[in-house]
Amino acid sequence: MPVPAAYGLLLSRGPRNWASDFVGPWEVFTSSAMIRAQDDTTVLIAERPGPVRRNKGMRVLPDHTFDDHPPLDVLLVPGGNGTRTEVTDLALIAWIRAASAQTAWTTSVCAGTLLLHEAGPARGRRILGVDPTEVEHRVQQVLAENRARMTGSAHSSQ
Repeated sequence: MPVPAAYGLLLSRGPRNWASDFVGPWEVFTSSAMIRAQDDTTVLIAERPGPVRRNKGMRVLPDHTFDDHPPLDVLLVPGGNGTRTEVTDLALIAWIRAASAQTAWTTSVCAGTLLLHEAGPARGRRILGVDPTEVEHRVQQVLAENRARMTGSAHSSQ
């Protein structure tokens, strides 16, 4: 019988970050556990307790903070416009760097690749993410996989 997995989804504080970039993967991870009758856990992780607001006003309550989350098998870093400024958030980048060093898989959605690059896991690897030449977000059914690092471009993760 497979060992249960622990999935951690980052909720960064950027109010311009999209709910769809973590809600879609959350649905996949939790549905997979139900289908496989596994005791997998999926948790939302933020820097500190309390509501985290998304780009259209949704408030989300994290399950854990950077300091008290369980050991993770998978770390997912969602994207959104806010990630472009969060690359200078030293606490966030340090946590992503430390957490990803302990996971079997580190993945991102869309502009979350910017944070993975800044933190280190995506440096020197072939990844997909935001195409800076795109004016509109287009669905791209493309996936790049490289040494337990997987990223999706636009909303191909959903």
